Amino acid sequence: MKKILLLLMICLLFGLNISAQNNFTKSNIMMHNNDTNASKDSTEYELIIFEPGFHSWFATNRKPIWYYSNEYYKYWDYLYTIYWNINYLSYHYMNRGKINPYNCYIDYNYYTDYGIKLNFKLYYYFKYVEYKYDVNIIPLRNTFNGIHTM
Repeated sequence: MKKILLLLMICLLFGLNISAQNNFTKSNIMMHNNDTNASKDSTEYELIIFEPGFHSWFATNRKPIWYYSNEYYKYWDYLYTIYWNINYLSYHYMNRGKINPYNCYIDYNYYTDYGIKLNFKLYYYFKYVEYKYDVNIIPLRNTFNGIHTM
């Protein structure tokens, strides 16, 4: 009985090993086919925001997507994420007991093409956080020579 059970387990393991090798070679072939189209960037990014109230605020307060260029949104998103991450890393030390609007680290790379839709939405998310929590993510963003400007 033990020999039959042992033989059955060896056959089962051998069969799983063969099917795993077949799956591995199939996935390598698929990856190889994807590499032949390397000239086209097929990576798409999506920004999902779980902040309550953002989507209704976004629908009523945004400007049209074409109002600014993608470079404008990239520039401001890059600056906002630098200061956002600084605030995220230091906020719990400085402001204990207050609501923390900087609830996550944002990994944004200026040299990655995220597309205008993502840059647009991220830009307005930063604007929403500044509006809702009455904070300036970028210090002195709304001032010029110490005089408050709109």
